Amino acid sequence: MTLTVAVLVFEDAAEMDIVGPIQVLAAARPGEGEALRILTVSLDGGEVSCESGLRILSDRTLDELAQPDILLIPGGSGALRAAEDPRILAWLAACGPGCRTLATVGCGAFPLVAAGLAAGHCITTHPAQVASLRVLGGAEVVEGVRFLCDDRLLSCTGAAAAVDMGLWLVEQLHGEVAVERVRHAIAPVSEALH
Repeated sequence: MTLTVAVLVFEDAAEMDIVGPIQVLAAARPGEGEALRILTVSLDGGEVSCESGLRILSDRTLDELAQPDILLIPGGSGALRAAEDPRILAWLAACGPGCRTLATVGCGAFPLVAAGLAAGHCITTHPAQVASLRVLGGAEVVEGVRFLCDDRLLSCTGAAAAVDMGLWLVEQLHGEVAVERVRHAIAPVSEALH
C-alpha cells in the first residue's frame, strides 16, 4: 500500500520546515514498510514563495487532494496567515479527521488548532509563539519539549526538531532499521543539528 504524504505549502512558509521532513521521509527506502508518495499541496497550485525566497512548485491544489494519509503543516510567518484563511481551514477541517497522522512544525500548529483538529490534544509550537497559541485556545499547549506525539497528532518546535519528528515517523512506518539507514543517508544534516 502507498501512503500519501501531503505537505501544505503557502506563501512565507519556512523552507526548512518543508524540506527537512521531506528529506527524511524520502530517504526511507521502498520495501521497508508502506511506500510513501510525497506531494506538496497549496491553495491554487503553481508557485509558492517561502520566507527566505525559495520557490516551491506545488504538486496539487487543495481541491485536487481530498484525503492524504499523512499531513504536514510547516511553520513560518505565513502559517499565522494560513490560520486565518477560510479556504485552508475548511480543507483542513474536511481532510484532517481522515488523516492517519497530522504533523506540524513550529507555527504550523496555528492552522491545525484554528481548524479544530487539535481539540482535546496536547501540541507544541515555536517557543516564541507558545503564549499566542494558548490565546487561540482549542488545545493544551506544551512548552519545554522539542517534539510531541499525542495520539495521531505530532508537533515540534521548529526545523531542527522536525528532523527528529520525521525520524520518529519513519520508525513508526518502517521500523528501527529504516531509521538507521535514513540517519546515514542524511548524516551531514542530522549531525549538524545535534
